[in-house]
Amino acid sequence: MLGWGVSSMKGESDDVPGIWWSRGRQRRGAARAVGPVIVAARMQAVRAAPALRAAPAARGAGVAALGGARAMIAIITRYGLIAGLVVGVPLFLTFAFAGGHPPGALGMMVGYLTMLIAFAAVFAGVKRYRDEALGGAIAFWPALALGLGISLVASLCYVIAWEAALAMTDTDFIAAYTETLVREKQAAGAGAAAIAELRAEMAAFGEQYRNPLYRMPITFTEIFPVGLLVSLVTAGLLRNRRFLPAR
Repeated sequence: MLGWGVSSMKGESDDVPGIWWSRGRQRRGAARAVGPVIVAARMQAVRAAPALRAAPAARGAGVAALGGARAMIAIITRYGLIAGLVVGVPLFLTFAFAGGHPPGALGMMVGYLTMLIAFAAVFAGVKRYRDEALGGAIAFWPALALGLGISLVASLCYVIAWEAALAMTDTDFIAAYTETLVREKQAAGAGAAAIAELRAEMAAFGEQYRNPLYRMPITFTEIFPVGLLVSLVTAGLLRNRRFLPAR
């Protein structure tokens, strides 16, 4: 037994160099197999690094854009309602206290002057957005879009005020307006035939005007062109960052 154990240990000691060589060969083979995988992983990480660095910037840009859109909507709503109240409340009160009678030439001038005063909110709103949300600089088209948004809200308020005044007074506005035009024609020396033609035209128009879907767009076009003009002027002025710069 002792002799067999010694010879066995001797045999194993004789094979040690071979075992080491075999294990080294296995390690070298494993290294050659794993090496390309490590290189590929490193290359993939290098390629992904710019995207990983760009992701926070992209998220930041998205958040900034969302914040800018919310600020624009808030400006449009706030200043549009201010302009709508300035132009809508006098319209409602004037027509209601006048008993539904249409205003004369002076009343129309006052009405358009009120529109211009109301649309000063367009300039104020665009300037505030430029100075506070954009750091004092705005391009022409964004300024125009903002001004048109404010004008749209104000014009809708104007339409609502007019519809409310018509409903409250329960007056046939076109019939009253026709009589005003007839008196003006008679004062100008128009004959009976011209007066009759005028009455027929206004009667046909009155039938259409009774339809709210026909009447409301007409009311809208009374005021929105004024807002469009103010928006164009505002965008042209405020695109220059040196014009009334932020303090």
